[in-house]
Amino acid sequence: MKPPVTTESQVEPPVTPQQQNQSEEQAKMDIETMLKSNVDLHDKEEYATLLLWDFAGDEEFYHTHQTFLSPDAIYLVVTKLNEADDKKAKEMFQLWMNSIHCYCSHEEQEMKAESNTEESEKVKKTYLKPPVILVGSYKDEMKISGEYGIEDTCKICLDKFVSNVSEDACRHLSEEYFVSNTKDDENVFQRIRLNILDLARSMKTSWNKQYPVKFIQLEKFFKKRRKSYKFQ
Repeated sequence: MKPPVTTESQVEPPVTPQQQNQSEEQAKMDIETMLKSNVDLHDKEEYATLLLWDFAGDEEFYHTHQTFLSPDAIYLVVTKLNEADDKKAKEMFQLWMNSIHCYCSHEEQEMKAESNTEESEKVKKTYLKPPVILVGSYKDEMKISGEYGIEDTCKICLDKFVSNVSEDACRHLSEEYFVSNTKDDENVFQRIRLNILDLARSMKTSWNKQYPVKFIQLEKFFKKRRKSYKFQ
């Protein structure tokens, strides 16, 4: 029996002690900044609790994703730009975009579009909710050739992913970013945070909703299974 073959693109580099220390130090600085910030008791701005969900990418978890996909969320779909020619990577990107569209689209948007032909054509030209922010990572591994600069090269790679996605699913795409986790400064990621904040403000009707019962049911199920599962 042959051992499984592991390609270079499948192997994630381990987190070094230095990177771990930097992350902890950054978290400490962020907390200290928040504690030292002045609180305006007369602030009339509206606030909401932000929950960040990181979906597990392992195949075993695929069937649980539909439970947590919500039309009231903001989605960040992150893909590796250096895998734009990888068939499996493009299929996974297509799966995520189609899943968000199928499980999360607001019904009133589609019903409005079906009411008359004129309205249907108008809706087709607008964005669908929930919004999807597209992030292309590994920008530093892009090879620039000919007349194309780094941004154009990244755009070409990202378009290879999007080209396999249906027109309706693409209407969820709100913004796109090209990033390098190793070479970009904090300003790049701050722009993404501000984008998320602006989108959240435009979705105030979705704020402060109660958790769906299916969230709680699945959580109880996993807790029960964990007690009976024997780890080896």
